[in-house]
Formats: sequence, structure tokens, C-alpha cells
Amino acid sequence: VDSSECKQIWYADDSTAAGRLCEIKKWWDILCIRGPEYGYQPKPSKTVLIVKEDCLQIAKQIFKGCGIQVTSRGERHLGAVLGTEEFRKSYVEDKVAKWVRDVEQLADIGKDDPQAAYTAFTKALCHRWTFVQRTIPGISDLLTPLEAAIRQSFLPAIIGRQVSDCERDLFTLPVRLGGLGISNPVESSEFEFQASEKITDNLRKLIINQQPTLDGYQTETVAEVTSGCLRDKEVRLLRKISAI
Repeated sequence: VDSSECKQIWYADDSTAAGRLCEIKKWWDILCIRGPEYGYQPKPSKTVLIVKEDCLQIAKQIFKGCGIQVTSRGERHLGAVLGTEEFRKSYVEDKVAKWVRDVEQLADIGKDDPQAAYTAFTKALCHRWTFVQRTIPGISDLLTPLEAAIRQSFLPAIIGRQVSDCERDLFTLPVRLGGLGISNPVESSEFEFQASEKITDNLRKLIINQQPTLDGYQTETVAEVTSGCLRDKEVRLLRKISAI
């Protein structure tokens, strides 16, 4: 949206703006007027304004009659979450509870068809929490119930018995290094987030500086950073092998 002092982020038809309340209100008004001209229909019922607690009442006054939900807690955003520490914790805990149920259901399948269960876990299920790990920091402890379900239910189901600490460490390694590629989400969480931060740093700066094109996107630099993250991961894996 032109003529706006807000910081804007657009992903397909999902739009986000950040700034002072008066600036966001101006942005919203312009979007509601100009959006339909381009076939974009803003929906107040699906729009959430997240503010600090001490700004909640004034925000409700400024946006009164707009139909927008105003909150100081937080909201889901593109598969991650924005908001308070308490809201983020609640969001992740709800996710983990569902993932635990999924792992336990897959474990039941694994008792009769371990290969199918293993494939489903490594090719599909585990990527559900990988995305959250890469977009929400500081959630390692919240993933403890998930690791417990993997170790106590899923792994015994596909190999036929309980696993030792040493075996659990071994199974986190990729197949090419003698493992099963079933990572420990508690251990991998912070590494995943740190790598994500490094790899997206260039793109994040373009967004913060509100660059209208990707001309400043440094493809070679991003590739080098990505390679560096992979090398760091390889070093951690080799250290784990030595420890085992």
C-alpha cells in the first residue's frame, strides 16, 4: 500500500503491517478503499490487531466500528505465532499435544507395519514441528512431551523394544552415518532456529528496509550461509558419533 508509513509484509494475499496505531489505521483505511480496485477484499473478521497491554483501550477506540479483533495476547501468523510469551507458550503446547497424539497413533501402526510408520514419520510427520522450531525461538523445553512420545512409544513400536540412552542418540543420526534420522526435537530446536535466522537474514533486512523488489537479494551469499549451516550441523553430528 503506497502512502503508508507502516512496515508492511505481504505473502500472497496475506498482509501484515507494523507501526504506530494512527499509522496502522491509515494503512487499513487505504487498504479497504484501494484493495477492491485490484480484486483484494480486506476481511475485518479475519483481521487481528496485536498491541501492548497499555495500548489496548486506545487501540479499541481508534479501530472502533472496523470489525477488527484487538488483542494484547497474540495470534497465529503464517504457521508461527506473534504475541506475548504466555500466548506463545500456550500455542506451542497445543501444537505439541496434537503432535504427541499423532506420534502415538503412528506408533500403533508401527507395531504391525514398522517400515510404513518409519517412512511416514521421517518423510512427513516430523516436518510439522521442524517449521515451528525454525520460526519460534526458545521452545526446547516445551517439546519435551514430544520427545517422550517418540522415545517411549514410537521407537519401541518400530524396533520391538525400549531403547537405551545410547541407542536414542544413535537413532538421531542420519542413515548415512548409521542412524535412523529420527532427531530429538528438544536437542534440535535451537539449532534449527539459529540456522533459520542466519539463512533468512538477507531477506529479513529487505523487508525491514521495505525494499519493493528482490534486487537486493544476495543469492550467492545466502547459498554460502546455507552451506555454512550444513557444515556446522555435520560437525555436531560427528561429535555425537565420537561421544557414542
